[in-house]
Amino acid sequence: MPSIDFVAPMAYFDDWEFNSDWVYSTAYGILKDTSDRISSSQVEIVATLDNDWTDDQYQEIYQGIRENYPGVKRLSFFSYGAWPEAELAKIDERTTWPTPDWTPPGEHDYPAQLPTGWKARNIGSMPGNVVYNSTKKQFTMSSTSTDIWGKADQLNFVYQPVKGDAEIIVQMRSTERMDGWAKAGVMIRESLGHDAKHADMMITPENGATFQYRKETTGNSVDQTADASAPSWLKLNRKGNTFTGSVSSDGKRWTKVGTIQISMNRQVYIGIALSNPGDDAKNKAVFGNVKITN
Repeated sequence: MPSIDFVAPMAYFDDWEFNSDWVYSTAYGILKDTSDRISSSQVEIVATLDNDWTDDQYQEIYQGIRENYPGVKRLSFFSYGAWPEAELAKIDERTTWPTPDWTPPGEHDYPAQLPTGWKARNIGSMPGNVVYNSTKKQFTMSSTSTDIWGKADQLNFVYQPVKGDAEIIVQMRSTERMDGWAKAGVMIRESLGHDAKHADMMITPENGATFQYRKETTGNSVDQTADASAPSWLKLNRKGNTFTGSVSSDGKRWTKVGTIQISMNRQVYIGIALSNPGDDAKNKAVFGNVKITN
């Protein structure tokens, strides 16, 4: 029986940074760098799965292990979550990874009834939804994504492309059935990649407001916090390469939470964003009075 080289519990990845020295994939991360010990065919790496994983994610993990650690000849799994035993057995019976007809899934905008010019995308491949109410002029979003943090993000993003200086204002009307560290607010991203440079101004259910940014692609995230909760108004402004996040109780008198210089392309993506590491399927965040100035 091959020895187990390393077990990487996915449950811990909220606390680990997605660093290429520790994990193979910036998107899904699985493997600690133990390459000095991976030298023979008698090595087994046990992957952990949680109950939100898809077959595509599992395949991508193992493709990365094959490409980066060719000494690994046997792969197995350890079920962290509630995957059906029959499905796990079917996965484990495979002898080649990835399976010959598999290709990595691309991320695409998902269909949604939105005002003209708006698009919706789940960055990081975790399911999310948006519904627009034209009478109330509000977006209601849901998300099962992990976080906007570290070196790679998972979020539901409703956005528009813009060029040059821009500003977005939103009234965060409510967050319901969310994790305490769920983040709902406004964002500017250089690209739609999960590791893109970005700045955002967010509200959390239990941890106040946070101005976050990633200055470099695949770089670390940084935040500055303030006391606030929904309902509150949020503003994110870009002027040149200066990004400023602010909060307000009435949409008129603003308090700056943070500002940062980030070198970004002239064209960026601006919009409203939601991440929620909780497991309540009925979660929702309500965004009203969304206004983009460009």
